[in-house]
Amino acid sequence: MKASEQKQMVALLQKEKEELTKRLEGIELILSQYEGLIEEPKVEEAAPAKPGKKRGRKPKAVVAAEAEAAAAPAKRGRKPGRKKRGKPVSDEEILDLFRHDLKKITRLPAVQKRFNTLHNTDRDIMQKSRKLKSENVLVAIKYNNVNKETFWGLPEWTTPDGKNFRPEFFNNDEMPAEVTSNERLK
Repeated sequence: MKASEQKQMVALLQKEKEELTKRLEGIELILSQYEGLIEEPKVEEAAPAKPGKKRGRKPKAVVAAEAEAAAAPAKRGRKPGRKKRGKPVSDEEILDLFRHDLKKITRLPAVQKRFNTLHNTDRDIMQKSRKLKSENVLVAIKYNNVNKETFWGLPEWTTPDGKNFRPEFFNNDEMPAEVTSNERLK
């Protein structure tokens, strides 16, 4: 190895060491915070031993593990840190969003984002929107056979044959530059 390569290698290893040291310090800080929250479990008497067996106390490690397992929440439900969803989204909330706020065809993730902003929530509208589409209350049309170019709107925004949206409802900022095909999704 050349001297310059060795210097580079030493510099890289020093940088890696610094990053690992910072990470270790962060882990130690978190550990100390958690250790401050954990109460020392009381030592419990072991159940009476069977004849010929030695009676005594459980080791602290066993008692601590048992206490931690008993205190741990069940692994069902929401992940820690996730917000509660609240009441389900109603059909009218979604339709009002299209009629009174969006007024143009829009991709579903953008509809979700606008809904969250207006209602200050993170309730999921995707399933309800798909249900409304299957009931022909909402329309989804995929352009250029690309799923990301699927736009959603109201049935009255479509052409008389129902296979495309009328141009006045296009959102020109989001529409593909060139449309080669379109398909109304069922």
